[in-house]
Amino acid sequence: DQVSFTTWWQSGCKAILSARLSAIWMNFKSLLAVNGLIYLAPLILLGAKRLWRESLIRLTSVYLAVLFLFMSFIFPFAGERGAFFHSSSALMPIFWSLAPVGLEVVTGWAAARRQWQPEEAIRVLGAGMIVLAAGLSAGIFWHRIIGSQSQPVHWGEKMHSYEEIGEQIIELDSSPGIAAVNDPPGFYLATGFSSVVIPNGDSDALREVVHRYDVRWIVLDSDRPTGLETLYDNPTSLDWLKPVDELLDIKGMPIYLLQVDQAEIMP
Repeated sequence: DQVSFTTWWQSGCKAILSARLSAIWMNFKSLLAVNGLIYLAPLILLGAKRLWRESLIRLTSVYLAVLFLFMSFIFPFAGERGAFFHSSSALMPIFWSLAPVGLEVVTGWAAARRQWQPEEAIRVLGAGMIVLAAGLSAGIFWHRIIGSQSQPVHWGEKMHSYEEIGEQIIELDSSPGIAAVNDPPGFYLATGFSSVVIPNGDSDALREVVHRYDVRWIVLDSDRPTGLETLYDNPTSLDWLKPVDELLDIKGMPIYLLQVDQAEIMP
């Protein structure tokens, strides 16, 4: 009932414009870095220019323009948080097939001015692009999956924490019922327990969810809504929630396991 044109407009022109400018910038960076691998983007553009008469290229361009506009202006928050990134993956085969065409354009231009051998240049530069893509992929993989002692990775961090929390819950209650967590699919994967998402609101919104879905447990981590900052800073601040356990995530931030008072879930 809080989502309406009136509440959206009351947020102010500054907030409305700021959200869309932020989405435009983030989506543009995603288009350049992810879809175009930065160095392939100019080649993709050149390839699209050469094959512009092809209906598939025109259709691709229309799809990309519509997608960018929708994910920047109509759905800026979803677009900035990954919707554009995932939706644009449909274009990747076409984008990357245009890169060799763009490479032909570049080598043809250079051969006319630098006395290059076009076929040899395409083989050398094409192989170089593949090696560069492999190097970038390996670097990103090492940074995000393997990591180092000085920079521990976050891969699997939440899964491990949820597994520990699930073990703690089952020790206290063999029939734990419903939990409210930040990531219900991940929590189910780690524990097998049913759960609902923590609402984006304050403690009253959380309490409403508890009543509606008979929630027995709250798992509150550092990625909490603004309205629950007080609860996160002081887990004993609500008399209907009892702190049961506290874990630390990879950043050293606490994850609280809170048990709902039975009176809250009694019919």
